[in-house]
Parts: sequence; C-alpha cells; structure tokens
Amino acid sequence: MITVVLVLVALWIVFAFLKGLVRGILVIAGLAFVVFFLAQPAAVSPSVRAAIAAQSVVHAGHRVSTTVLRSRIVVREWQFLLYTVRHTL
Repeated sequence: MITVVLVLVALWIVFAFLKGLVRGILVIAGLAFVVFFLAQPAAVSPSVRAAIAAQSVVHAGHRVSTTVLRSRIVVREWQFLLYTVRHTL
C-alpha cells in the first residue's frame, strides 16, 4: 500500500510540473479512485465500492489541500520576515 501511495505522489509531482497543477490533481484523483475501488472486496456491490472509493479520494484530497494551504501560509510568513529584515537593515 505504501508503494502505491509513493507512486501516486510521484505521478502527481510529475503531472503537476509538466501539465499544470489542476490536471495533475485530477489524474491522481482518478488513479486513487481506481486503486481504492479495486482494493474493496469483490463481495461488496459495485455501487458501494464506488462510494467507499470516492469517499477515500475526497478525504485524501482534503488532506492534500490542507497541507498545501499550510505550506502557503508558511511561505507568506517567511516572505514577510525576509521583507522586514531586508528593509530594516
């Protein structure tokens, strides 16, 4: 499972830089949906499997967006700090 996650993250990075952030996110979300869909037991109906997979992808997307938002806040704080230091010296 960790290997799948690492592959998905690597693909996301590649697509994000080559094709734009939105396309990269959509591709990774699609791949994650397929992985989560295939990971469900075969005895579960396809609609339930799809619902579980979609919920897992949305939850993972929320974590990624929260991480991106936090990193943007950190970058802004560093930019403000560097601006303040540059203009006070």
